[in-house]
Amino acid sequence: MSVTRIVTDSTADLAPEVLEELGISVVPMRIRLGSDVLVDGPALRTAEFYHTMAQAGQTPAVLTPTANEFAQVYQRLGRETSDIVTIACSGGLNGTVRAAMQGRSGLLGRMSIQVVDSQLTSRALGILVADAAQAACAGASGAEVVRLVRGAISRIYFAFYAESLDYLKRNHLFELPRDPLGGATAVEPLLMIEEGEITAVQRMRNRGTPVERLFEFVAEFPKVTVVDVLHTGLTPGAEEIKAQVEQLYPGQVVGEHIIGPVFSAYAGPRCLGVVVRDN
Repeated sequence: MSVTRIVTDSTADLAPEVLEELGISVVPMRIRLGSDVLVDGPALRTAEFYHTMAQAGQTPAVLTPTANEFAQVYQRLGRETSDIVTIACSGGLNGTVRAAMQGRSGLLGRMSIQVVDSQLTSRALGILVADAAQAACAGASGAEVVRLVRGAISRIYFAFYAESLDYLKRNHLFELPRDPLGGATAVEPLLMIEEGEITAVQRMRNRGTPVERLFEFVAEFPKVTVVDVLHTGLTPGAEEIKAQVEQLYPGQVVGEHIIGPVFSAYAGPRCLGVVVRDN
């Protein structure tokens, strides 16, 4: 029986060594900055990249992978396996899921290619993909991997604060809630990705600094198995959140990651977030 192979897109924000160790194939997104088109990859996950982008004052645009790019990856993997699972960025954010499904259309008679809408992105997607790849390396079939992934999606949470909502509005990903009198809400809300869509966190107070509100979000979980802090290097607070979470959960290692350029293109270069996997 062939080993199940895992495919994802570059928004998963996984380190190259993790991709190599777990045999994960990545179909890259692209970022258009002015007349330049950049392939999403590790070189774009640095504070220096975001400083340069901010100084240039350019608004990035996301170019999603094509069906043909997915088909090429499937064909290559088909030489070593007949069981492929693709776990893609939320279909509520862009068309990657659709491209992944279209890319398999001419190959389904020769191999099993299952496509899962993760309803997540960035480090939250990366956690899901890494778990799936570990299960595949341990001998799980494609069907078993898909069941694991679908069961895990609801236990991974991604909350973030964007300094400006203009990027989200421009990308038609979020509208500011209205108050009962019909005016716009004065305070920019803490946001999260829920069921694949960007929504305001309703169960929390809409006051306090971004650090305070993100820490309050994490503190709602009695137990956690993963906590990661995400930032671009342009917004302070990552170290403060890490210290507070490590004090709240003694022994818990809190990761810190530079967020990928695709999510930054959606939410803006000055964003700060946390990803939590509960117990």
